[in-house]
Amino acid sequence: MAYRCGMAGDLRVLEDGVDRHQSTSRPPPPWVWIVVGLVIGIGFGVVFSTPSTSEPEPEASDVTVTELDPVEGFDDGLGISEAIPDFGDALVAVTRTESQNLRHLLWPIAGEPVIRPIPVGAFGEASFDVSGTWLAVSTRIPDTDGNILSVGKPASLAPRASEVTSFAWHDRTSGNLAYTQVIDGEWVLYVSQMSFEPQPVMSRSESGGEVVAWGDWGFAIQEDPTLSTQGEFITLLTPNGDVKTSSPGRVLDSNGDGWIAIHDGDLKLLSAGGGLRSLDFDSGSIGGVLGAAMSPDRAQIAVVGGSGLKVSAIDGALPTVEIQFTVPLTKVEWSSDSRFVILPFLRGVIVVDTANGLTYEKLGHHVVIETSVIPLSR
Repeated sequence: MAYRCGMAGDLRVLEDGVDRHQSTSRPPPPWVWIVVGLVIGIGFGVVFSTPSTSEPEPEASDVTVTELDPVEGFDDGLGISEAIPDFGDALVAVTRTESQNLRHLLWPIAGEPVIRPIPVGAFGEASFDVSGTWLAVSTRIPDTDGNILSVGKPASLAPRASEVTSFAWHDRTSGNLAYTQVIDGEWVLYVSQMSFEPQPVMSRSESGGEVVAWGDWGFAIQEDPTLSTQGEFITLLTPNGDVKTSSPGRVLDSNGDGWIAIHDGDLKLLSAGGGLRSLDFDSGSIGGVLGAAMSPDRAQIAVVGGSGLKVSAIDGALPTVEIQFTVPLTKVEWSSDSRFVILPFLRGVIVVDTANGLTYEKLGHHVVIETSVIPLSR
């Protein structure tokens, strides 16, 4: 059930500009812009047409769903709410072409998907902010330390900082980004608003790990496990960058209420104050825990592993949705009404309706590396 690339009626989320303030903590050296220019030049070699086929809609099933059939084809001209009944948000994604160029895909409520090139190379990571309208792309440059960080609205993404080692969007406020740099042996944590005027929060001389979550509650830093006898562990910082506490484990997700989903052999919730709460979650049937996301209403958690997806209630007795896959998955997102789970797959995306266990296989002619939603249904 896939789509033909085309133009949708409402492109306002793509046409929004960005604030042109370009102040950074340290300007990239001149050679970096030469490399970035080459990457950008490659990035415009994009093919905009794809074949159009169709496949039948999936039938209702039990809450536990088995392995899915291969994905192929496009939904010709349908908006996402028509292709996936009751899906109330616009879907956005970053896709990668065979020539390793990045593209931004917007699938609105009504109308077929809109695809545009992203003017950066495809050699790093991409992430949408909480609104689904701001994008950050970290691009690896050969034979250098750190990455080039490009930030902005997808149509006007621009390089903002070099020697960046990690970044994380604010879990509640749109357009606010935290990132880290290592310059001359010094690790520095910065934050920036939409105008991208970065402000240093704290620094230290030793290896500082990666910023993996950020909110009004402070920062979660995933420390370098090779530098500790504890293995994987997390340091929590206050909003001012003071050390608050540390905990064993790996950060999976955070929400605006100050809860952080972690895995330390078991799935747990870590509060911003340092308290731990174990979740009654068995990951054996999905091959362990590789990624997770808490639902916006804080009622459920979706977990992906080496062989499947499992959705469980955080409290109470909500039913569990479980799907088996033959490949490991690491990324999972929620719709804003806490009903649908979205998974980037080998090709395309899989959308799971947790209300009835139905699954939808979409965008099968695209290699999708990141997904999010523009919240409309909350």
